[in-house]
Amino acid sequence: HGRDGRLTMAARVRDDAAARSPFRTAAVRAAAVAVGFLLVTAGLFAGVGAWQGGGADASTTDGAQVDDAPTEVVPTPSPAPEPDPAPDPAPEPEPEPEPEPEPEPVATGPDPADVTVQLLDAQLDDGGSAIGRAADVLEGEGFDVIAENRVSAGRADAYRATTVLYTPGFEAEGRLVAATLGATEIRAVTPENRLSASVMVHVVVKG
Repeated sequence: HGRDGRLTMAARVRDDAAARSPFRTAAVRAAAVAVGFLLVTAGLFAGVGAWQGGGADASTTDGAQVDDAPTEVVPTPSPAPEPDPAPDPAPEPEPEPEPEPEPEPVATGPDPADVTVQLLDAQLDDGGSAIGRAADVLEGEGFDVIAENRVSAGRADAYRATTVLYTPGFEAEGRLVAATLGATEIRAVTPENRLSASVMVHVVVKG
């Protein structure tokens, strides 16, 4: 029985060892996994801390730069003002228009219709043709021929050409009649002529 007992004891020890071996292996594995997890976790925390520390340092450094050594603010120079555009050249003065010639003064004179005329025939040998022509000219220009008479033979010889005699105060009327007939002899009526003062102009027709 002694040998059998030892064999039995050895078998138990072996069985116990075999039973404990898987447990030990599982425990070792669990411990290794736990240690690995702790190492990974520690590494992650270390990395985050380092990142936060770096950011804090950088922030602190930036803050220190701002607080301890403020950067001088240099004003941005304003752009130089653009030069004023060159003024437009002054327009050349327009030439002054030449003054228009003043119109010739309109000759003002008596209206022929207001001028009374007496014709006196001193061309006794033509049958009244000369005095008729004078009447036609004056009446054609609008003169008021109010009378036609003959001059006596003695007085007719005193006139060499058609003569215009104007009553004093009607010289302008007498000159207008003379210009119309083309007469060159013109003078005022005198008492010796014995002509009516109620007529402005007397024309002694000769030739």
